[in-house]
Amino acid sequence: MIQKQNKLPVDSGAMIVRETLGEHAVVPGSSAAKSGLKEFDIILECGGEKITVDNTIQDVIAKHKIGDNIKFKILRNSKESEVKVKLDEKK
Repeated sequence: MIQKQNKLPVDSGAMIVRETLGEHAVVPGSSAAKSGLKEFDIILECGGEKITVDNTIQDVIAKHKIGDNIKFKILRNSKESEVKVKLDEKK
């Protein structure tokens, strides 16, 4: 339903969007920002695991430790690519 409403090219994954107006979708200086993740990127896989309703990005990240490097498969502008994200502590 969300896929059709928003004309998204995939039916799974986690789209990076801001929660409220005026906030950043990707926190400046965060691990995500340092790795180049941007608003409206769709994270398809994290650490080789497909992101779904039953296997959320939070579930997958929780399996890792601070300092781990995790490979993310993302979809940006209809093109798939991979980025590595080093997990840092939340600030």
